[in-house]
Amino acid sequence: MVGPTHRACQGLSSGQQKWAPLPSPPHTRTRANARTPVAQVMGEDGKLRPMVFEDFCNHPSAKTAKLGAAAVLAIRLYSTAAFKSLNNPLRDANRTEAHPFYATIFFLTDGIRKLRAVEASKVKDKGDGKPKDQGVRFEGSTKEGPLQSPSSKARHVVDLWRGMKNLTMASSFEEEGGCEMALLSTTDNAAVALEYATSQSPLLIKLTTTSFMDRGADISWASAFPGEREFLYPPLTFMQPTGRKEVVTFTYADDDSPTGMKASDHMTITVIEAAPVIA
Repeated sequence: MVGPTHRACQGLSSGQQKWAPLPSPPHTRTRANARTPVAQVMGEDGKLRPMVFEDFCNHPSAKTAKLGAAAVLAIRLYSTAAFKSLNNPLRDANRTEAHPFYATIFFLTDGIRKLRAVEASKVKDKGDGKPKDQGVRFEGSTKEGPLQSPSSKARHVVDLWRGMKNLTMASSFEEEGGCEMALLSTTDNAAVALEYATSQSPLLIKLTTTSFMDRGADISWASAFPGEREFLYPPLTFMQPTGRKEVVTFTYADDDSPTGMKASDHMTITVIEAAPVIA
């Protein structure tokens, strides 16, 4: 990702504990989608070709979780701009009619449940826990190395990130926590979350997960943008703050101002750590 240009790259700390380094803000990129690799699969002729929908349905993650075509389609659809049409009605407290895409929401939540169950089964494996994605690969890599499925981390502590633009967290959330009524998108790549949050007052929520029990489903294998390494939580996921919070402020220089911001503009990044509880 972007090199360590700012003090924001330094490890965020709280008390005697050290947080993982926070990457510097993006430069002139628009969103993580711009660097998305092309999902490919080995064809019958022994050559790599772009994946089609049938390939996603036959992906090892889909097969192991016993996902039907409807669930695979719903997950891939959510990874596109369609997520707004799916999430907005769930957040509408005044809505009295049925969700306009209730069937899609059903297949999404059911797919998340099944994929999380697969993560649970990996814990029982006596092997190294690496995903068995033979024949499927993503063309390209990030500056951190080749793209890999984060699902191999089922038995490890994984920090997930959610980034939002120009937001401040209500004191009630910091004290009591809060529930996300809609589907909750996160990533294990803090740089991706920060890219989505780039503004004068970015808010990052760091979800610390210790096992499959509190971790969303890895949908990167089905995502239209696998480079974002998305972990998806079902609706009604509760976030309980741990009490750890960090605020980092810096000023842009002439050579590192992203689109929409200029030199001397300030960015104040607020990071709040929380523990997710899945309904």
